Formats: sequence, structure tokens, C-alpha cells
Amino acid sequence: AAKPTSSAMSSWTRERLIPTSCAPKWNDYLIVAGILELLKAAMSDPSVTHCVVVTESCVPLMSFAELYRDLLGINVGGGEADQADQAVPTRPFKTYMSHYDVKSPRCTKFDSQSWFPKLQANGFPSDKSGFLRKALPGWSVLGREDCEGILRVDERAKGMWKIWEGVWAPEEVYLPTAINVHNGMKNVVERAINFAAWDERNPDVTKRANPFWFDGRFAEVRHQWIRQGAVFGRKFKDLRAEEWLRAVRGSNHENDGRDEREAKRQKR
Repeated sequence: AAKPTSSAMSSWTRERLIPTSCAPKWNDYLIVAGILELLKAAMSDPSVTHCVVVTESCVPLMSFAELYRDLLGINVGGGEADQADQAVPTRPFKTYMSHYDVKSPRCTKFDSQSWFPKLQANGFPSDKSGFLRKALPGWSVLGREDCEGILRVDERAKGMWKIWEGVWAPEEVYLPTAINVHNGMKNVVERAINFAAWDERNPDVTKRANPFWFDGRFAEVRHQWIRQGAVFGRKFKDLRAEEWLRAVRGSNHENDGRDEREAKRQKR
């Protein structure tokens, strides 16, 4: 829905594309329109409990069965996805994102200058500025109730996404703001589910938007990132499927790196 189809895209992915493409440019507010189209398509399936907002360079740090259990509040252990299906989830509709408002110490000068002034100029009501939030990292897991709430807020506002034109990283502000308008973030778990690291010392703020690469280090970093609460990570330019499978197969985040330590012990 967001990016144009690529010639390198697998047939599996192509078969699962939705028919609407917003084809935005990098950092374009049309990314928000694309996400809304995806949410509409997902909410048409009553079995969907969560929508995961990630990019093509976000790599799962664990198997689907483990991720499923984690996000639904089911104790992660051994077994397959069908066993997870039989467990009773403790938080089936929670949203996971790390977010803050303009009064937070996390809010930078660049943040405060690139959110509200632009939104106000585009018609965002000044008396609603307290609803503004930013999610960082911007990738998140949205529970079904919040997905439906985002769509209702946009429908009531007759296309609220349109006034996000010119806002830096618009989806990072739009999604938590819409959820806050909907229900005051009552279903949101403060947790960054996607690990990424930036060069925060770079004097050029716009160049901080590109995360570091971790090529050749997936097996090394995945347990560390999982312990920090992540279930996805980026960026990896040349991560091969075989390397991912070797690192993930037969392990879980309760393992906590024991398989790596055991391999080192055997080498000694």
C-alpha cells in the first residue's frame, strides 16, 4: 500500500498485496494514507488481532509462534504455533509502541518545530494540541481496537491524514495521535517492539533518520535486542534466509543467549 511494487519482490508477497497503492516518496505524508488502507483491509478480517507496522528492512528476531505468544501475553516456551493458538491470551488487543508528547524530555527542538507548527498551519485545531504524540521508533504493533479507532478518528475528521503534509516522519506522529484522540492511549503498552539505533550525535538532524546497519551480526545481536523488548530489528542489508533460520530455529527468547554460550564452550 505504501511503496511501489519491486521487481525483486517474491511471488508470496505479491499474492498478498492489497489493490490500493499510494506510492509515496520517502518521508511523504502519503505513507499515512497507505497505512490506513492496510488497516482497512486488515479489519475486514474478523480473525485479525494485531497489525504490525514495519518496513521491508525490519527483520523478525524470533519465529512466528514465539512472536505470537509474546504479543498476546502468552508465556513463551517451546512448541509450535498451533499450541499457541490453544492458549488463552492475557492481552489480545494491546498496542505496543514507545511514545512521548511535546512536554517530554525525549521531545527535541527539531521535534517541537516539525510537528505542531506545520500541523497548525495545515488546519490542526490548536485546542487539540495536547493530543499530539510521537512514536519512536515509529514501527509499532497496533491492537485491533486501536486499529479500528484510528480508522474511526480519520473518518470523523474527514481524512485527518491530509493535514499531515510536510510533517517530518508523519506516521510517527499520526498513529499515536489518532490513538490518543480515540481512547487516551488506554490500550498502549510502552514498549519499542522494533530495535533500531541512530547516530544521535550527527549535527545534521535529517541524517539521523537513517538507522545503523548490523550486517553479519544477526545471530550476535538478536538475543540482546529481544531482552530489550524488541521482536523485530533493523537494519540488515544482506541477511540471508539460511542465516536467519540458523539463528532462530530451535531457540526462543527465554533461551537468553544460552545457545551461543554453549557453542563457545564447546569450541573451547
